[in-house]
Amino acid sequence: MKRRILGAVAIAVLVLAAAGAFAAPAAPAFKNGGIEAQVGIGFGYYGYVGSTSIPPIVAGAEYQVLVAPQVPLSFGLLAGFTSSSDKVDFGGGNSYTDTVTFFLFGGRVSYHFVELLKVPNLDTYAGLMLGYAIASVSSSGTGIYANGGIPTVTAGGFAYGIYAGARYYFTPNIGIYGELGYSFGYINAGVAFKL
Repeated sequence: MKRRILGAVAIAVLVLAAAGAFAAPAAPAFKNGGIEAQVGIGFGYYGYVGSTSIPPIVAGAEYQVLVAPQVPLSFGLLAGFTSSSDKVDFGGGNSYTDTVTFFLFGGRVSYHFVELLKVPNLDTYAGLMLGYAIASVSSSGTGIYANGGIPTVTAGGFAYGIYAGARYYFTPNIGIYGELGYSFGYINAGVAFKL
C-alpha cells in the first residue's frame, strides 16, 4: 500500500516537473487577496497504531492578505482523515484487531517568507493550526475475542499543530507543496492550486 502511494506521489511530481518545462514566466507565489488550495497525503501522525490502512489525506484552502507592510499572512481551513489498525494474534483462532480512525477540522494561520527568500514561483511559510479532532476506536475478533479486544469508543477534542512548508508553482496556477511539522501528518506532500 505504501509503495503504491509513494509511486503515485512520484508520478504526480514527474508530471508537474514536465509541465514546468512549459511554465509561464515567473510570478510571485504570494499575492495579496490570492486564494490557494492544496490536496495531499501525509506520512505518520500522532494517533498511529500498527499499520496504516488509509494514510493521512489532507485538503485545505487559504486566503492570502498583506496585513501590514512586511507582514504577509494567510488564513485558511484544513480537513484531514486517516485510519490505522493493529492485529494481535494469540494463536488457536484467538485474535483481535483494533482500528483507529481520525477526522480533523481546523483553521490555520501562516506567515510567508516572501521578503526573506525572493525566488520566483516559490512560497515558503510557517504557521499554527487550531482545530477539533474526532477519534474513534473499534475492535473485532475471533475465538475468545469474538466481541473484540476493547469496546467501541468515539471521542473528540481540541487539536493544535505547528508546521513549516513550501509551495513551488510550475505553472501560474498549479504546483507542488511539502510540509513538515506537528499538525495532521508529520510530513505532508501533494498538489497546490491558485484559485
